[in-house]
Amino acid sequence: MRRALRLLLGCAAVATAQAAAPTFNRDVAPIVFQHCVACHHPEGGAPFPLTTYREVKKHAQQIVKVTGARLMPPWLPMPGHGDFIGARVLTDEQIATLVSWAKSGLAEGAPEDLQAKAGWSNDWQLGKPDLVVTMPEPYTLPAAGPDVYRNFVIPSVVPQDRYVVAFELRPSPATAVHHAFLLLDSSGGARQLDAQDPGPGFGGMNAGPETAAPAGTFASWQPGSRPEQRPEDMAWVLRGKADLVLQLHMRPTGKREKVQTSVALYFTDRAPTRRPFMMNLRTLAIDIPAGDANYAVERSYPLPVDGDVLSVLPHLHYLGKEARAWAELPDGTQRDLLWIPRWDFNWQGAYRYTEPVPLPRGAVLHMRYVYDNSKDNPRNPHQPPQRVRFGLQSSDEMGEFWLQFLPRREADLPVLARDFITQVRLPDKIAFCQWQLEHDAKDATARAELASAYLTAGRRDDAIREALQAAADNPKTPRAHLILGHAYAGNNQLPEARAAFEALVALQPESLEAQNNLGYLLLVEGRPDEAIPHLEKALSINPNDVLAKQNLEKARAAKK
Repeated sequence: MRRALRLLLGCAAVATAQAAAPTFNRDVAPIVFQHCVACHHPEGGAPFPLTTYREVKKHAQQIVKVTGARLMPPWLPMPGHGDFIGARVLTDEQIATLVSWAKSGLAEGAPEDLQAKAGWSNDWQLGKPDLVVTMPEPYTLPAAGPDVYRNFVIPSVVPQDRYVVAFELRPSPATAVHHAFLLLDSSGGARQLDAQDPGPGFGGMNAGPETAAPAGTFASWQPGSRPEQRPEDMAWVLRGKADLVLQLHMRPTGKREKVQTSVALYFTDRAPTRRPFMMNLRTLAIDIPAGDANYAVERSYPLPVDGDVLSVLPHLHYLGKEARAWAELPDGTQRDLLWIPRWDFNWQGAYRYTEPVPLPRGAVLHMRYVYDNSKDNPRNPHQPPQRVRFGLQSSDEMGEFWLQFLPRREADLPVLARDFITQVRLPDKIAFCQWQLEHDAKDATARAELASAYLTAGRRDDAIREALQAAADNPKTPRAHLILGHAYAGNNQLPEARAAFEALVALQPESLEAQNNLGYLLLVEGRPDEAIPHLEKALSINPNDVLAKQNLEKARAAKK
């Protein structure tokens, strides 16, 4: 009897253990299908699919390893140092379930237990777009060589103004693109630069003086990034007939690639009533000795107005180890904005807070990044390690912390913009142009941009010196003549200013700015007869330009 009872109890214990052991259908599929399949599906961005029992079983040990180390799902911010929308984080219980399933024999389980579905989409992530535009022709990226920075113009995207609440960049192939920026140009300047280059698009990081990102948005794509849908009252404006410019940073993959990027746009009919401002704390002072495993850089900025941080975006390269950002409040307390203790270049992106982070005037924003240039860094592109400085190649380093900040009062937006441009953006631009010229002293475009920064900073003599040098290095640099014209006019050197604007018109006869500037200067010199043709030409380029209309009316009145 006792023997029979022991057997019965033993069988019951086995049955209980078998029932308690996780199965794929009941316990594992809901975890994998919810957190992994978005990337791990046929034609997805991951190296293998995880859409069936057989596929998951094949990679079970790998799944247990990377989830246990919290390398997957890819989510860099540390919980508790900023709460973000869409956090891809497994619970301790979910990780324990995966471990238990692997240890207990990888059972499939009863078919009727499979309730989760491996759903995914290779289509646009935000659903059907209102408009999709694509680079007019593909660009052939060489199989090997340095990184390539290039700008591609998509002309006249919409016939009239539209309000954009979301967009999605889709590089193809994504493996060839390090990152991408979406820029806008209503001046035609980017088109002219494109026409001067024989290949698709035009090279460099300067997409034209009037080309800029949509106001107040992270108009970018990085590996691992997800599209963001803005509130309708914070839509950005896509001007009618404006050109869209895609600035791509491409990396050779070992084979020739045909790169052609598309953009999906989502519109609203509601005009924006709130306007966020983009701030970027960065440093060019990066010089990491070979072997240094804890090289740190820092940057800070005191806020001149009250407001809310809506989202943030850190950017480092392969040596990145840790990214941390916080705000020091006027009362001495600290508010964490972001902490990434294990940076991974392959999974960067923007992070939007579940609730805006309020910060008062006087709060000081801080960023501190740490780099690992040792042989123990498996992502170090240099083995053995070598000195690494700031630069644009992936094997160089960068350190940027972008913030989307919404002033509490609309009247504070220009206050913030003036202060940030003066204290941060202008010094950064000057430093970057000087860095470019250190690498190529004959880079006329960089020197013209340096002249532009000096002019904005009120340093007219420095602006004239650099613009003259840019024009000497390359007389066909329109920006150099434009800055010369404005700087000479500011010094009341009108003949010199007129000569500069005449040179600009000769280079860009279809430029509204060039024709209007020359016409206005001739008017100031008391030569309305000569001014009128240029102002009429400006209005033929854009009949709605208010400034050109006013100048033409003044010229015609002065002629009578």
